[in-house]
Amino acid sequence: MKFNNQTMLSIVTIAVFAVLGHWNFWSEGVYALGFNTTAFWFGLGGLLWANNPLLRWKRDWVWVVPLALMAMSFSLYENPWLKIITCIVLPASVGVFYAYSQLTNGKQSFWGLQLLKTLVKRCVTPLRHLGEAVYYCRSRIAFVKGKQDKNLNKRIFKGLLLLAPLAVFVVILLGSADDNFASLTSDIFINFFGSLNFAMIAKVLCIVILCVLLLAMLHAWKSPFEFTEEKVIISLDDVVVGIVMGGVLLIYGLFLWLQLDYLLIGSLPESFTATEKIVKSGFWQLFFLTILNTGLFFAVYKNTGAAAQIILRVFIVASGLLLLSAAWRMGLYVYWYGFSYEKYFASYTSLFALLVFAYLLAASFSKERKDVFKFIAFAALCSYGVATVTPVERIIFNTNVALSQSSDSRVGLYELRQMSADILGDVKGLVNDAESAERIGVTEVQNWKSWVNKQERKHCDRAWYESNLSLVSACP
Repeated sequence: MKFNNQTMLSIVTIAVFAVLGHWNFWSEGVYALGFNTTAFWFGLGGLLWANNPLLRWKRDWVWVVPLALMAMSFSLYENPWLKIITCIVLPASVGVFYAYSQLTNGKQSFWGLQLLKTLVKRCVTPLRHLGEAVYYCRSRIAFVKGKQDKNLNKRIFKGLLLLAPLAVFVVILLGSADDNFASLTSDIFINFFGSLNFAMIAKVLCIVILCVLLLAMLHAWKSPFEFTEEKVIISLDDVVVGIVMGGVLLIYGLFLWLQLDYLLIGSLPESFTATEKIVKSGFWQLFFLTILNTGLFFAVYKNTGAAAQIILRVFIVASGLLLLSAAWRMGLYVYWYGFSYEKYFASYTSLFALLVFAYLLAASFSKERKDVFKFIAFAALCSYGVATVTPVERIIFNTNVALSQSSDSRVGLYELRQMSADILGDVKGLVNDAESAERIGVTEVQNWKSWVNKQERKHCDRAWYESNLSLVSACP
């Protein structure tokens, strides 16, 4: 393990900034993530970029840009629900796609379970170098202090380590023999430990741990590597595949025929429970069928004769019809009851699933074998990256306000008070507009004004580095 002084200075700077700038995370949670988190991820990105000689902007922008959008989202919006997900998705995506960029034969490698397993193993490789990183940190500190100081400090530390338990034992015995001595030593211990700043000690410890992790990560991910795929010969019987796919297709056809009465329904039942059952059952279909149909596609795609491939195409079309049905019902659900987090991202996911099935259908007509898994992985990354920089809460709020103007609307604006300060500016505009205030009622206006005051007291006095552009523009 070897790093130059500039890299070490960058690592220490990022670690200090990350710990000190995010320390309120332990008390405030995701509300402490703002400009500081964006700066951390861009600083880490700069380290990783300099660490990988294979990175090329013209080739790797397709995954770098979505990751940059995720990092930027912390500085753009308050949205706590999406921030929680991004805190999980962003590190995992950085590890997987950075590992992919280090493949010397990445262009020739088809995405599949073998490649994904290799990339995941590459992601956790830094854990094997933690001990080496600790030793390297010690050697760098010793180099700075000098060899003589190192030996002296080591001897002092050993002496204090032996003294501590012996001193405690002696103090306990003497204190039990003399009450005045016990009172004196008790006061000394209380004053000593009371003067210690345990928060500062914890911060220093966290900075050291983060430095070790960064060193191990840069060392483990420094060298390019090659992926060797084990050839797996898949032998499928066209007759068996045709029977299986044709049977499932007949079931889908029967289901579609029996559901014609409300597959493209024009309205939903008055009962919210009945509406929820119709819509959510459609999305359970979407969820399970997307997984099932994609899995069947991978198993059959280009592994059988022409007849089975034709059945596969019809199968994908039938699956798409079920997705369209679910998307249509979700659209009606939104029209009558308005958006929520769940309904917004369910709609977003249904559009993504339709895109995937459209690609699968196009791939089934291609003469050459398409890298379907790779397309889905990169499409999912880009879709989520775009979602993180979209003003989701403002879209939900303004859509619900517009839908609530309909005379037969069942939208309840009061449910939106669970949202974050991202909608502060829109709420102020709503309650300050005389026509809108009259439409939603005096009681509702007072409730919203109380909500605005509560959000401003809670979020507008945060440290600037924990804030974001949405909060800056909304707070007075």
